[in-house]
Amino acid sequence: MRYKLLYFSILAGLIFLFVISLGNGIWDRHLDYSDWNYRVFYGICHQMQDRSFHIYDVPMAVNTRCFGIFSGLLAAWLMVPYLTNVTREKRWPGLLLSISVALQVIDYSAGQLSIWNSSNFSRFFLGIILGVALVCMIADQFNKK
Repeated sequence: MRYKLLYFSILAGLIFLFVISLGNGIWDRHLDYSDWNYRVFYGICHQMQDRSFHIYDVPMAVNTRCFGIFSGLLAAWLMVPYLTNVTREKRWPGLLLSISVALQVIDYSAGQLSIWNSSNFSRFFLGIILGVALVCMIADQFNKK
């Protein structure tokens, strides 16, 4: 694999991102949006309590869709050494990314138009698909020449 230092640096960052997205519940502390782990995500996630998973009745620092994306990124990043050969010069990663983005848009739009209400689990799983698709798009860049 090329760029091992970059690979492991990104892996460490994704693990850190995943852990802090869990919020104060993992430490069995009360909700405090002024804590640093909630402020980190303030500009990128709307952090609505009813759209977040809860740990010990404390909402996570991110909503379920964002947590799904972070989970998908981390899970797929662990598989990059194996994905490099599967994704090299293939079209399916781009198709997967297009489909996953389209699913996000459809799910969001349908909710806004009151066609259906997404559950936290559906948002989470759609987020996982998007996170995995993003990693699949760049996995072949870590392939040996």
